[in-house]
Amino acid sequence: MSRLILLILFVSCFSHLLSAQSVRKDFRTASDPAAWTIENFDKLRSQHADTALYYLDLALANPTATPAQQAKLYQLRGIANYFRGDFVEELSSHQEGLRIAERIKDESLQGQILLELSLGTKRQGELDQSIRYGRRAIKLCESAGDLDCQAAARRNLGRIYLSRNRDSAVYFLTSSLALRRKMRDTIGMSYGLNDLSQLAAEDGRFKEAVSYLEESTAYRRAAGDSSALAININNLGELYLMNEDLPKARKYLEESLVLSTQVRYTALQQHTLGLLADIYEKQGDYPAAYANLQKSAALQDSLYGVEKARAISDLQVAYDTESKQQIIETQAAELRSQRLLGLAVLLGLSLVAALVYYRFYQRSRYERRIAELTLSQKLNAERERISRDLHDSVGANLTRIVTDLDLMTLSESSLPAQTASQIKDTRIFTRSTIVQLRDTIWALNKETFTVAELVGKMEAFLSRYLNDRMQWKVASQIKGEYQLNSSQVLNILRILQEATHNMLKHAQAQAFTVSVNSSKDQLNITIEDDGRGMALVTDGEKEQGYGLANMQQRATAIGAKLVTNTGQGGGVRHQLVVGNTFFNN
Repeated sequence: MSRLILLILFVSCFSHLLSAQSVRKDFRTASDPAAWTIENFDKLRSQHADTALYYLDLALANPTATPAQQAKLYQLRGIANYFRGDFVEELSSHQEGLRIAERIKDESLQGQILLELSLGTKRQGELDQSIRYGRRAIKLCESAGDLDCQAAARRNLGRIYLSRNRDSAVYFLTSSLALRRKMRDTIGMSYGLNDLSQLAAEDGRFKEAVSYLEESTAYRRAAGDSSALAININNLGELYLMNEDLPKARKYLEESLVLSTQVRYTALQQHTLGLLADIYEKQGDYPAAYANLQKSAALQDSLYGVEKARAISDLQVAYDTESKQQIIETQAAELRSQRLLGLAVLLGLSLVAALVYYRFYQRSRYERRIAELTLSQKLNAERERISRDLHDSVGANLTRIVTDLDLMTLSESSLPAQTASQIKDTRIFTRSTIVQLRDTIWALNKETFTVAELVGKMEAFLSRYLNDRMQWKVASQIKGEYQLNSSQVLNILRILQEATHNMLKHAQAQAFTVSVNSSKDQLNITIEDDGRGMALVTDGEKEQGYGLANMQQRATAIGAKLVTNTGQGGGVRHQLVVGNTFFNN
């Protein structure tokens, strides 16, 4: 199986190189680059999302592109960013395309882009907003007489209603398929048939579900869309797995794995490997189950690699132990044949009993390790989902706010001075919030951090915050490998931010220094400036007192100690110690 995959990958890389050269030549010689890119978008995307984005940006930069072409190119750019996993850029591209389409009053394009926005908000879990976008898309597409857009928008609403109103779901999905059949659109028909297959499977109509899916798969084979075909074949495997037909399920899933590997569809690869591991475990083939789980773990985000590597190592020990056990059995059999009959029988019975117990113990341990790895993958997937939700929802909303504020600044000359100043301050604050959100996502996605990684984040923050204001430096002396968790890293960064804010607002300082010293058991961070110093305050007497209280609370939350004082020569000095030994006041 692995040899077949390697052969396919080699052939795929060679053909991809030839195809890329041909595509570049076609683009350069096209009389209308924008029209060529729009027409060949599916071909470009099937090669790679980055390839599609490269040619879309070239076409958008071409001055000959008409407004209608620009709107369409932005729509396709949003789709390419979705496949690339950049959901903020997806939203931004669709919004820009919609603005252009509204300006030129192209109802068909407006409907198509509203459909993409509906799909995007659905992925973010904003179903009410998704339905509103979808209904607007249907009205505009019907007004423009765009059957393709109508069918796509109806299918989208049908899929949303699957979890809300089954009758509405059936209505929209069947009406969408009817439009596709009327248009003789085999690609669209394949999607509609997949939807009806899902409905049939949920109702327990297995044969009907398989029939719909097989018809859809035939259309996708004819179209040569490898990514879509891989999904269909995987779904057939899942249907047979639900029906406990393990041989057929395995056959389809292995075919899907080959295709998804060929087109680098990583998410589908990982999903399919997990299903194959489940099948092998049910069939009692534990080495194959282990191998598939190992491959699945290797495809996980590298942020979680340490935990997975540890679990896989434990599984490897269990697997090696089972192999050695087989060798012991063979040697024991040879030994029994050389001994006297009575002694051989006695020793044989004893050895068999011991081996049965040992095998049972190792098998239980092996199954437990598989369960632990599966749970670890689910926990990591949940953490990844939370990070993705923060990035795709909060991050996307903040990006939209910044975009809207940027648009408002275009008419800044016509705004009152106070309003223009408030807009500028809001833009700065929002961009700062985006940076803090990214830091939070960065910390959330990892379980452990090195001191060097923390120092890098400190330098990045101070570079953004102080470069144009004063002299600053971060000095570090790292001894040993002190490890930090995500909570410690986030709270330390927030303490640094608060100290920097207080210094700029109150200290009138000329220089700012951060010293980081670590050993195997302790981390010592000193933050100091050369300003005018301060009088320590309590009970909220001054605004500065709130900041200090907040810093103390963050230190306490991570089991650290924070001491703040004014030096003899002026300035403010914060000493933060994380570890087993605290310094004296």
